This record gives sequence, structure tokens and C-alpha cells, in this order.
Amino acid sequence: MIPLISASKEIQEFPATSATHLNPSSRMAQNISPSLLYLLRITTLACLYYMSGQVSFMISVTHDIVTLVVFAAEGISLAFVILYGRPVWPGVFIGQLALAMINGLSWPLALGISLINTLEAILANLLFFKLRLNPAMKQLRDAGGLFGLIFLCFQPVSATLGVTLLWSAGHIASNDYPMAWFSWWFGNGMGQLLVTPLLLSLLARPHPRRLPWKQASLLVLLLVPASWIFFTLVPFSGATLVFAVFTPILTLVAMWGAMSAATFSTCLISVIALYETSHGIGPFVIQGKPQLMDLNLFLMGSALTSQFIAVMFSERREAKDALQRYVDIVDKHVIISSTDLAGVITNASQAFCRISGYTKEELIGQPHNLVRHPDMSKAVYQELWDTILTGASWSGELKNLAKNGNHYWVKVNIEPLWCEEGTIHGFTAIRQDITDKKKVEELSITDRLTQLYNRMMLDNTLQRELERSDRYGQELSLILFDVDHFKSVNDTYGHQVGDQVLIHMALVLRTNVRDVDVPGRWGGEEFLVICPETDAVGARTLSEKLRAAVANHDFPTVGHKTSSFGVGTRAPGESITSLLKRVDDALYQAKRNGRNQVVFSTDLPTPDPETGHPPARS
Repeated sequence: MIPLISASKEIQEFPATSATHLNPSSRMAQNISPSLLYLLRITTLACLYYMSGQVSFMISVTHDIVTLVVFAAEGISLAFVILYGRPVWPGVFIGQLALAMINGLSWPLALGISLINTLEAILANLLFFKLRLNPAMKQLRDAGGLFGLIFLCFQPVSATLGVTLLWSAGHIASNDYPMAWFSWWFGNGMGQLLVTPLLLSLLARPHPRRLPWKQASLLVLLLVPASWIFFTLVPFSGATLVFAVFTPILTLVAMWGAMSAATFSTCLISVIALYETSHGIGPFVIQGKPQLMDLNLFLMGSALTSQFIAVMFSERREAKDALQRYVDIVDKHVIISSTDLAGVITNASQAFCRISGYTKEELIGQPHNLVRHPDMSKAVYQELWDTILTGASWSGELKNLAKNGNHYWVKVNIEPLWCEEGTIHGFTAIRQDITDKKKVEELSITDRLTQLYNRMMLDNTLQRELERSDRYGQELSLILFDVDHFKSVNDTYGHQVGDQVLIHMALVLRTNVRDVDVPGRWGGEEFLVICPETDAVGARTLSEKLRAAVANHDFPTVGHKTSSFGVGTRAPGESITSLLKRVDDALYQAKRNGRNQVVFSTDLPTPDPETGHPPARS
């Protein structure tokens, strides 16, 4: 029996009607032709059916053609039609025909019984997959569905047809009909309940050799001598006591070894119990008389208990494994980090490590500003912390600094982590890499020559800073300046030299502004610096610093150049248009005053009554 089962394992594959496909990876299955493979399956099924039927009769106490004791052949046939489909029905027919003939049935009755069991097998395949049950028996609905089909469908139909046929042929008396029907229904059902889940759990797995028996193997090995000793030597009787003794062992096997180990253990106990009872030994023999009903109830209870516990723990393991796979996917592909209230990193995903260039060990325990890029305004982070410390969520785009010095952009969503007491104990940030998107955006918002922000970006930033100034009541200042006598540079040296002057002007500007400032090219030789959270004193100080830096810079070809500056601080409720007009007028005044100087908008003289504004610049 074992070699034949092993052979069937080597040639496994599911028919098209099955819900789950086996892994037809063995070289034997790949090298055998479909016709030969089909004949091998039919032959294997017929032999197993006949041999297991004979063994069932050998260890039964009494039988005519139906037996109350487990009829294992039915379990084998049901497993085969589920695994390999309806086309293997000839194996059932041939095995049952040989079994019936050997046990003394006439040709007509043997053919009739064989036909009934064959029709039962075909019906089993249809209904099993109609209900979309999984042959691997991984869920409660699979085990429960199979149990329901066996005892409420397959065997009622088979028992009714088979016993009626035997009764009509005179093999069963009318008053024996109910008991014969019950014996057929229960004996065949028990054969399927014990054997079918075992074969399915062994063979209907993607990798049948990888069985989860490691923890349960010792218990399974101990079951054989323990069962033998118990059924032989213990002077107790009754299904209840025996069930109470074996249930804890079967439960542990089911918990640790899954369905295959649970069903294998139940089959071992069943074989020993049947053998001992057939020899008049054990707790199911009272005063020399076998208690077949108690025996079968014990076997059914043991099988159901172990199988359902195995399935429940299998579902739990599957759910745990699925959750772990999900966590691994998130860890690998989603940029996540957690911090405490001080911003110290407490956890980081693989994706975060990959994009930042740091290992998890390098990140954990470090403040999150480890990846902060110096280009990011302090005001952004101030707003971030002001928001999340109140328990609200914060979303925005941040430019971060990788370990190798490169920068990357992320879209961030930060959520507070709450304790059961209702207090915040940390924060979790989920990021999306938007570096490529930002590169495209930078092309649209960056001045191609100077690599500063262009006029469009400056307009957007002005509007955003205006709204933030109104919301938080913060100061906002602007600095507008240009290159003195720039037209003469182009006229004298050409536009290429003029371009170099503008490029170096941008370099001086970037080098000397603060992190919070937003510099950009306003147009031509004019540059604008947006200064959030900056009052008049701070704006004037920064302007003087920039003016001196420009005057001291050695420009290619032309040497030293100077710049004129117009500066203004926004009044409460003032529009951007009005503020820009004031700094533009201040720049005009700086030109009028002799250039290379800073003029604040509040220092402007009364406009010329004839022109209405300072004289034109050059």
C-alpha cells in the first residue's frame, strides 16, 4: 500500500475541474505520456481500493457485504476523484467489482454495487468543486464541507441504492434493512472521514514533501506504542474514557503538525483500535462482545476533533503568514519610519534605509533631522511640529539628504501614535518617493541659466507666503536687486559674458541667503529674494550682506560689479502687488542715489510731482 501511494505522489497533477492545482514538477510525471499516466492512475486506484477493502474486512468483527467498521476503500476512491478528476472512475469500478466477487456476490450484484460506488465517486467530484472546496483542507469550510458531503449526501445516496439492491436480491431481510442501511452509511462514511483528508492533506499541497511535522513527529511516533499498550493492557472500557485519554494527544498533534499529522495519527489509532477489537481485546470489548457503535463513535469523535483543530490552527498560521508577508512587502516597498516625541527614530523600513542610504542600525536612535536637507526652510518644520504636537496629521513635500550627499524628495504623511490613555507617544511617517516628479517640476520652475527659481515659482511662493503670513501673523519682507550697468556688459563683452555674470550673481545669492529665504530670477538682470518671518531690520541686514558680497566678488572677464537693492516689509493686510510696487520703487531710488546701495521702501522720498515716480534706471 505504501509504495503505491508513493507512486501516486510522484505523478500528481490536478484535472481541469479541480480548484487547486498540484505541482507537477516530478520528472516521472513529466516523462510519462498522458495515456500511460492515466492507466497508471486507474491501476493504482483499483489496487488500492481492493487491498484496503480486504484489510477493512479482515479487521472487522463481523460482516456480510456491509460492515459497521471503517471501510477505507471509500476514502481512497473519494481522494482520487478529487485529486485526479472524474476520468479515474474505472479504478473505482474495477476495484469494487473485484472486491465484491471475492466476497461471494454474484455477477449481477457485483456489477450493481460497483456501478453505485462509481456513480457516488463521480457525484463526489461534481459537488466538491461545485462548492469550491479546497483539496488541501486549509480552512474550516473545506473540512466542514467535506464532512457534510460525506454524511449528508454521498453516503445517504450510496447506502440507499446499495442496500436496496441487496434487499431486492434477497441478501438482506426486510427487518434488517435499517441496520444494513446504517452500517453502509456509517462504515463507508467513516472510511472517507479518516482516509480522504489524510490523502488530500498529503497530496494536494504545492510541495508535498514539505510537511509541517517537525514539532509533532515525536508525538506521532509515540502514538503507536502508547495506543497499543492502552488498548491491550488498560482495564477500562467505554468510548468516553478512551476519547478523554486520546483527545489531548491528538489535539497537540493537530496544533503542531497540521492536517496531515492529525489525520495520520487518527488513522494509526483507528487501525490499532480496530485490530485489537477484532481480536476481542481493548476497551471496546465488554464480556467478550465488541461494542462496534462505541468504537465507531470514538473514531468519529477523534477524527473530527483532530481535523477541525488542525484546520483552525492551520487557518491561524495562514493568517499569520499572510500578515507577515504583507508586513514584509510594506517594509520592502513603503518608506516608513517611527519616532518618539522628540523626533528620535525608533523604527525604519527597508525602503527608508534604501532611499536614505543608511542602515537600520545607523538610523535607530538618531534624530530625524539626520536626513533633513539644508535647502528646506525652518518654517516648514516649525509648522510640521506645531501641527503634529496638537494630535493632528501633517502632509507635505520634503527635500531630504541621503548619506552619500545626494538629495531626494518625498511626499510625507505624518500621523500621531496614541496611547490607551489618550496621550501621544510618538509619530509614524509614511512617505512616497517623488524625486522624479520633482525633477520634472524643477525643470518647469527653475531658470535655465541661473538654476534659481523662475518667475512662475516666485509668484507661487509669494502667494503661499502671503497666506502663511496672514494665518500666523508673521512678518514678510522682499528684496529686489539688479546688476548695475548690466547693459554695458552685454554691449562691451557680448551676451555670453553677460550670461556668466548672471550665473555668478546667482552663485553669490545662493551662498549668502539664509535657509528660510527663497531666491529667484525675477527677470533679465533682476533678482528677487522672498524673506519669510523677517522684519525690516532683518531684511535690511541681509540686503547689506548681499550687496557687499556682490561688490567683493570677482566676476569672469568683467572683474568687479555692483548691485542696487530695493527692500520692503509687508504691512498688515497689504497685497503682494502693493508690496512689489514699493520694493520696485525702492530699487529705482537706489539707482537714482548712485547705485551700489540699499534703499528701504519706507525711506523713499516724495515722488516727483511731474513724473509720479523716481527717474528710470540704467
